[in-house]
Amino acid sequence: EHVEEAQGRFSKFMSKVAEITIGTAQKEALNKENAWLAQEAAEFGKGVPPEKLKENTDEMFDKISQYAKLELEGTLGELKCLEHMNRVTATKYSEMLSTAEGLKAFQLGLHKKYQELLPVFAEIDELETSVAEFERVTELLEAYSKRLDEKSLIVMKQRHNKLDRLQR
Repeated sequence: EHVEEAQGRFSKFMSKVAEITIGTAQKEALNKENAWLAQEAAEFGKGVPPEKLKENTDEMFDKISQYAKLELEGTLGELKCLEHMNRVTATKYSEMLSTAEGLKAFQLGLHKKYQELLPVFAEIDELETSVAEFERVTELLEAYSKRLDEKSLIVMKQRHNKLDRLQR
């Protein structure tokens, strides 16, 4: 009677552990194994006083329960750690998004200013072309002016020489 009760309690306990930790296909395999283990435990328990068998069974259930509880606490700790990491990651991604949005706004502002300055750049290019042309013309005029000066000096020298000859 105590053995059957122990078998029933053991099967129920293992079913509960299975519900918490594993899927349906694994549950069925575990239930078959539990039935075998319960049967083996019943045969092993023959000749053992029922009180001792109940005491050992209770102790076994307590230890298995403690083990399962510790496993679940470890898993819970890991899940809490993952939850914290997810929150930190979400915060970092939020900050990165904010930074990216700020950079995008800054880039758009720069692009708008660049577009506004394009006509000014075109004017500068035109002025540069005009200045280059003006410098070229200035150089030509300067060269022409030097030739005229040289010719005028020659002509003046010739006149001066003629005057000198006439005066002598």
